Amino acid sequence: MYSKPEIMEKMELTRASCRAELEFWNNITFLVESAGNAKELVFDMIRQASKKDGRILCISAEEKMESAEVRRRIRQAERKMIVIEHADILLTDEMRRYIAFDKTNQYLIMGRNTDSLLLSRANLYELDVTSDGVKTKIRLKSYRG
Repeated sequence: MYSKPEIMEKMELTRASCRAELEFWNNITFLVESAGNAKELVFDMIRQASKKDGRILCISAEEKMESAEVRRRIRQAERKMIVIEHADILLTDEMRRYIAFDKTNQYLIMGRNTDSLLLSRANLYELDVTSDGVKTKIRLKSYRG
């Protein structure tokens, strides 16, 4: 696994009164899924941003892709921030090993299963959601498990 973020170090997203400021310190950031709607909101915000930013490639189980199609899209990507929602459903062990050694792309993976990705605690994050009643701010914070 290569640790320096190759594509982007920061992603700032806004939707209505919600702002997500995501900072990346590693080439693979694993967002540990937890209960709540923040993860889905962040993924939707990233998917919206990908329509304007060609560096971002979003992959979700909602697209109902076969494993072979997921594999093809990841292997054909170059110099992309690949954001994978529902990774536990979409990624085979073979794809996880491929991602662990991929030098050309950066990953934000949302799931629970970290097997075969060769991750350390430095790669594990959760969402920190704060609100003052009017505005909501979402950031990545180290996973405390």
